[in-house]
Amino acid sequence: MQTARQSIRRTVPAAALMLALCGAAAARAAQPVLCFSDLASGPKSGNSDTSLGQVEGENGAIVTVWGKNLGTTQAGSKVFGNGVEARVYSWGDATAPADLSARHQMQMISFQISRLAQDGPGEMLVVVHGQKSNPLPFTVRPGRIHFVKTTGTNTAGGDWAHPWQTIPHAVRKLAPGDVAYICDGVNQVAADGYDAAVNLDSDGEPGKPKALVAYPGARCLVGASNIGRGFGHWVAGRGHTADHWTLSKFTVTAHISPVLMGSGYRVAGNCVTAPAGSAAEGAIEGSGNDLFVLGNEITKVGAPGCSKLYHPIYISSARASSGPRRPPEANRELAWNYLHDNNAIRGINIYSERASTAWMSGHRVHDNFIVDQVGDGMLLGQYMTGENWIYNNVIVRAGLGPEPDPRESEASSHFGVSIDAGHEAVTNTVIHFYHNTLYGCGWSGARRGANGAIHLVHLNRYTLGFGNNLIVSTGEPYLSGWSDKVIPPSQAPNLWYGAGPPPAWDPAAIGADPCFVDAAHDNFRLRLNSPAIGAGADLGVRTDFDGVPRPQGARPGLGAYESERR
Repeated sequence: MQTARQSIRRTVPAAALMLALCGAAAARAAQPVLCFSDLASGPKSGNSDTSLGQVEGENGAIVTVWGKNLGTTQAGSKVFGNGVEARVYSWGDATAPADLSARHQMQMISFQISRLAQDGPGEMLVVVHGQKSNPLPFTVRPGRIHFVKTTGTNTAGGDWAHPWQTIPHAVRKLAPGDVAYICDGVNQVAADGYDAAVNLDSDGEPGKPKALVAYPGARCLVGASNIGRGFGHWVAGRGHTADHWTLSKFTVTAHISPVLMGSGYRVAGNCVTAPAGSAAEGAIEGSGNDLFVLGNEITKVGAPGCSKLYHPIYISSARASSGPRRPPEANRELAWNYLHDNNAIRGINIYSERASTAWMSGHRVHDNFIVDQVGDGMLLGQYMTGENWIYNNVIVRAGLGPEPDPRESEASSHFGVSIDAGHEAVTNTVIHFYHNTLYGCGWSGARRGANGAIHLVHLNRYTLGFGNNLIVSTGEPYLSGWSDKVIPPSQAPNLWYGAGPPPAWDPAAIGADPCFVDAAHDNFRLRLNSPAIGAGADLGVRTDFDGVPRPQGARPGLGAYESERR
């Protein structure tokens, strides 16, 4: 997982060690924080790019990292890759192609792995005016580096001076471990195969993915509104999808699914749209093991009144109606994504079905900002088993309505978060739902009580840890009318405000105005007089949405932000 690990108190389950903490212990709020990268591995030589005065072939992969408190220029700062200072391509606010500046206030740095870098597993870090960031893991390993430019030709060798011309040609030429950098203006807007602009029709390998990455500063469009998929993943004649790919920094659009994923996918820093979409699919959709959906901007997904089965992010598992149960799938991280202004129904939908379908476990859903969502902000649905962590998410005006396609509206729902996890045949399902902020969720026009900030059902199928959350209503109920009538007491305080007193099952709850800095402009940090500051219990989540260490005092605060301090 591309995050810093940090020890937490012993009473927290061992799986919490895999929390994406976005920043190790920091002495001050201005401590530089690294959150994620596009590449987690790559070569340290063979890069023929000479644009910054390099010796051809002498150095390696170009890596981009995203983080906070990194500064808007390099002045006085350095970046290191596997023990060696790196050559910097760009350093500034993370505004494109995914806008992670507006809500996450992130910056991004692109740099080159040095020929002197340590081989094998190592780490990347940044030093900003003398302050070290947390490290991110990076492995130096073999691989080739290629380029695609508008001036290229597909009969060339694919190096910097003799680049290829099209992305589909690069896909056909890559071997496991190779990276193709797509330069400015290279677009793929016509179908390549299987109704996809770019069909990824071969596999990488574990630890050696095939990678398509936009070159630093490049603007590259994949897909079009009349094509079903942007990045497809069908391997002809083999009956399965392509595995082990990295896709980063593209603007991707399609009629249905801009990005389809198999096992071992890393989808980072893309802007994803599908304004005409309506199908039983997702804009970013995947199943399998080791899925990483990191720092993408997902917007304008779904036509008005689209199918209730269409979602901005749809994570599922291999399905079968009969026969032996499919092998379990695990290790999925959905983090630092910005979802906004989507008509597709559930912002993040984790769900599967059918009698012999694979169990899916090990989800880490954190630090996402979801705003103005027609249906649920999130569904943590059935077949989601094992231990799962959902924390530091900000969900604003989710479940807004109206109803989706009226022919399907019987089962539509309008919640901030719906938790309906587990399965009757599984006894080990745990959902840790901590430090989330929900504001203004629900829609009074929803049918049959399918409305409210939180929807909690089938609690006999899973153990729910629900604590340190901050739920504010602007007129809709805290709990849906469908929620279970008996809910286990909360293990830590939560703050409830705007729809009367807190639920009776939450005896430690606070019922008071949380004193947001500026809710009218979606700033849900806490003013210093907030009753939520220092009111929580230690649940093992060591940083907040801003990367600020928790706790700032004796006890952590409630919600996604510790306070107004940055």
